[in-house]
Amino acid sequence: MKILIVLKTNVGGMWLMPQIAAMQARHHEVVVAIPQGLGRLRSALDAHSIAVHPIEWDFSPRSSLAGLNALWSLHNFIRRETPDVVFYHLILSALLARLAAIGTPSRTVHMVAGPLYLESRVLATIESIASRLDDAIIAGSEYTERKYAAIGYPASRLRAIPYGVDTQKFDPARDLSQESIADPDTFVCIMVAYFYAPKQSVFRGQGIKGHETMIEAWQQFHAKNPRSRIVFVGSGFDDTGEQYRQRLMNDHQLPGATWISTVSDVRTYYNSADVSVSPSLSENHGAALEASSMGLPVIVSDAGALPEAITDLTGWVFKAGDAGDLLDKLNQAHEEFKTGRLEERGHRARELMVRKFDNQILSNEVVDVLEGTLSSQPPLLVVVEQRCEVRDSTLYGFSSLGALSGLSQQRPVKVLARAAAGTDLTASRPLLPGSAGVVVPWRGISDVLRSAMHLYSHIRHAPGVVVYTPGSISTIAGLITLATRTPLAVVVAGDPVESLAEPVTQGLVGRIQRPTMRAATRLLTSRAHVARYVTRRVLQDRYPTRGEEFGAFSVRRLNYSATARATDNPTMNILTVASLEKPYKGVRELIDAIAAVRARGVRVTLTVAGDGQLRPALQEHANGLLGDSGRFLGHVSSDRLAVEYQRADLFVLNSWAEGLPRALVEAMGSGLPCIATKVGGNEELLELRCLVPPKDTSALADSILAMAESPEQRMVTGKRNAEHARTLVAEANTVHEDFMYALSEFGI
Repeated sequence: MKILIVLKTNVGGMWLMPQIAAMQARHHEVVVAIPQGLGRLRSALDAHSIAVHPIEWDFSPRSSLAGLNALWSLHNFIRRETPDVVFYHLILSALLARLAAIGTPSRTVHMVAGPLYLESRVLATIESIASRLDDAIIAGSEYTERKYAAIGYPASRLRAIPYGVDTQKFDPARDLSQESIADPDTFVCIMVAYFYAPKQSVFRGQGIKGHETMIEAWQQFHAKNPRSRIVFVGSGFDDTGEQYRQRLMNDHQLPGATWISTVSDVRTYYNSADVSVSPSLSENHGAALEASSMGLPVIVSDAGALPEAITDLTGWVFKAGDAGDLLDKLNQAHEEFKTGRLEERGHRARELMVRKFDNQILSNEVVDVLEGTLSSQPPLLVVVEQRCEVRDSTLYGFSSLGALSGLSQQRPVKVLARAAAGTDLTASRPLLPGSAGVVVPWRGISDVLRSAMHLYSHIRHAPGVVVYTPGSISTIAGLITLATRTPLAVVVAGDPVESLAEPVTQGLVGRIQRPTMRAATRLLTSRAHVARYVTRRVLQDRYPTRGEEFGAFSVRRLNYSATARATDNPTMNILTVASLEKPYKGVRELIDAIAAVRARGVRVTLTVAGDGQLRPALQEHANGLLGDSGRFLGHVSSDRLAVEYQRADLFVLNSWAEGLPRALVEAMGSGLPCIATKVGGNEELLELRCLVPPKDTSALADSILAMAESPEQRMVTGKRNAEHARTLVAEANTVHEDFMYALSEFGI
């Protein structure tokens, strides 16, 4: 395996070295991309003969042009060298590497060194979108893992592995010298941390390492305990950080304090101390691991992952930013120092590091994750617009994917669909049995970027993608599939122009959305390797393909058999089966038409099977016009629907838009006479006299009246419908087998 590591520094990041050693021990090829120039990390890489790719950018936002050049250069390097995995640490490195890897086959893995940017609501929101470009995230702590879970990153691709500490190097048993800081009877406290100037985005006015809190607590502690010393080890992280350090030194003139800049070997200072303090406002595990490994008890704030670095037996936790609480913990440590019990706490701290935070063991776990991104066969993706929910890893919705039935028996399949967003899915069924399922966030146009990143994260390594159109997320998925040159199949289940007709989309939005979706659907079908239509010719003529074409109804078995019906019933019972989520099913207009028929003295009832957010309003409308002659059943089982088909005298589907509706074919198969609107593939199902224009209440009322007045016509039409439905199902079975074969032929 070839691994490209991207890091924004050539000075820090020495924690890379044990990870690289673990990679090389498994015979993986490693290349490290870091800013050009010399530094501690670059020297260590050269000393171990590790290949380095220089990045001609210092990761400063002031040099944005250099950043764009570095991005393009790194993208070309990845395309040329084709690493199996691009592995990056630190958020700016992640931003560069994520963008550079777009459009390449490389897997991408982000190891998160610290959670600071996740403390900002704005940055966390951005990261919730950008992190979808990561095939896996290794959180450097359980705290960071929880932060990523909270912004919606998939748990299956998220794992907590600390960076750890070199317990062999940081070992108090080694023959190390001590710095002459104080005599043995003096209580010595040490704080090892860079000085970071206060940031505007988080913890305004305070440095993130908590130096102000430490200084305030120490002033009070030293006043009561003059035989005490504190050692601050660390320089400014950058020029502004060093200015901040100098200001703190000059402003406070802290008694009993020693200020030491960056040192080559901090172990000698740990050897001279009695307790270490990490008072950060945001932190991963920080210096607490090195100090504990050196046998020091540690006082940490409750910020970030710091509490994970200790137990009640190895140290103390205080509230971040609370100097009084820190003072209390210093007093407790000092009391144990005086009674000789502090040293035993340090021994237990060392044991904890060896058991839980040894970086050689943890580095091998990191390599396990990198290898795991390549170990499994990526599934075929299916993207649909349905509102669904995940149960036991499978998507449940109201309509199964008949056109793809049996697909998951041939290969791994993952289905992506819209999140249910409050829809009651109690009576739903599996979309595609045997497949895995994922819901995609979609609340409207504002979610385009978030959904696109979500979809891209699944599509980029997929062997092929099948999209159901029309639909917003399926269209986005199809366009991403074309952009990534992934094999594409399209199932055209309807006409987007009809499904977006007013009042579903109104005004300027509708005038923009309808032609946009029509153009996008035409592009997807024309570029698809395989196109499956639910009509024989209607949708094919509107959205032709240059790929292999298949057209037939998608239902391969009729659940309801034709039965003889009485023709002397004085009341005609009308049944409609429709989702009540959106108005385009035309149920309100159907209620109005039935009211008009009843006004002419004809006895007609209406039964509505289906549910959705419009049901209360439609039910109220029906109560006002039809009284007890209108029934709303909600979602019904297959057995209950069979009873309703048997009870009905006429089936009406008054949609403004359709592909080739399953409910209409099932009604036909049960021997019912049917009336439907002249949209989509309906004209391939019914005789012309049984079709009416959409949204034409008067024409619908006339058609219903004609059926009510002619029982013989209903009987003849029902018989014709049953025969035609059986023909459609037989045709669908043949086409389905050919379609499945075509998908495998094109590698989809």
